[in-house]
Amino acid sequence: MTISQTVWPAGAAWPPCSAAKLHLARRLLTAKGRDAEGAFLAEGPQAVREAMGYGSLVFVVVAEGRTPQAQSLAVDAALRGLPAFSATDAQMAQITDTVHGQGVVAVCRRLEVGLDDLDGKLFLVLDEVRDPGNVGTLIRTADAFGVDGVIATTGTAEVYSPKVVRASVGSVFHLPVAQGVAFEDVVAWARSRGYRLIGADVGGDPLAWGFAATGQPVAWVLGNEAHGIPDEHLRMLDETMKVPMWGKAESLNVAIAGAICLWESAREQAIGEPHTP
Repeated sequence: MTISQTVWPAGAAWPPCSAAKLHLARRLLTAKGRDAEGAFLAEGPQAVREAMGYGSLVFVVVAEGRTPQAQSLAVDAALRGLPAFSATDAQMAQITDTVHGQGVVAVCRRLEVGLDDLDGKLFLVLDEVRDPGNVGTLIRTADAFGVDGVIATTGTAEVYSPKVVRASVGSVFHLPVAQGVAFEDVVAWARSRGYRLIGADVGGDPLAWGFAATGQPVAWVLGNEAHGIPDEHLRMLDETMKVPMWGKAESLNVAIAGAICLWESAREQAIGEPHTP
């Protein structure tokens, strides 16, 4: 019988979450606590499921009035030998940063990734992207298009904050993410590996079919939502490109622009030839 087919005995309950574990979970709501503990929180069924599947989960906390989906996750955790605990609604509210919690929270190990740990053909560099929703969405997008890793420079929203983890919908567990990296170090890393550094910028050349079909590995750089890539960083890039637009909008949201750039790069690298429009 598989884990997903297993039915927890009627009336069975998980032990109550201890004060010490609740205190740990509350600490992980702050950047200082996450740094000190080397851990972070994943909230919601999808994020918890991915944490469990990729070996990051430490323990699960489910609400006493849990939904069937939350109960199923706790069962999976227990059958994998991972601790699962129950908490009251009031206790759950103390370890989540959402108004309406999803009934399940996991404490997860934080994976420390450096530039030397990254290898592949396609990367995404987030240069001072501040909005957690955009950062999480871009990590999810990078995951969807087979990007080999994400680099978040100094000034970018913290990758393991609850909002970023939630917006990534579990993708933060799927691919390596290096955070807090100086932009100069990113450039040196790219040069040493032969990566083509391309910035997404409104002043660049239009994104053209076939630009990524050369086989050269690419690292896309996306800048701050309001100010774009800083001028001093633009001067360090190999080139800049913009997404062609035919309507009247001044620009695209950074997550949308990033999705278009990554999709075309990934597609051309995969098939080795440009798309014919």
